[in-house]
Amino acid sequence: MQHATPMAAYETRCEARTRSVPDFVDVTDEIGRVVTESHVRHGRAIVFAPGDVCSIMVNERESGLLEDLKKALERLKATNENRSHALLGSSSVVLPIEDGRLHLGMWQRVLLVELTQPGSRSLDIEIIGER
Repeated sequence: MQHATPMAAYETRCEARTRSVPDFVDVTDEIGRVVTESHVRHGRAIVFAPGDVCSIMVNERESGLLEDLKKALERLKATNENRSHALLGSSSVVLPIEDGRLHLGMWQRVLLVELTQPGSRSLDIEIIGER
């Protein structure tokens, strides 16, 4: 007979600062710190960027790729009357936690993407899983 392990939940809000439009701010380490604080060994990290001024994506933080994304956003902005912010990333991502750490691919990073104007951005992080 299997015994259910009690589930734990941990929530916090983090801040990130963007400096340009678009901007790609790596928030992976901050999310990892929150996972460590939560003491969850196996579960999920839910990361949410409230509002519509930025989005979240999981991708490589490779300079050539980020430059290509910036150029694509500029082209979209020119043809979509400043509605390009809805076309890149998502307002939330769900990330797996294994052995008390984020489980990402070797080069994957969690990026906050600024789409409207530079400033301070909030991220709501909820960790759910087994301790």
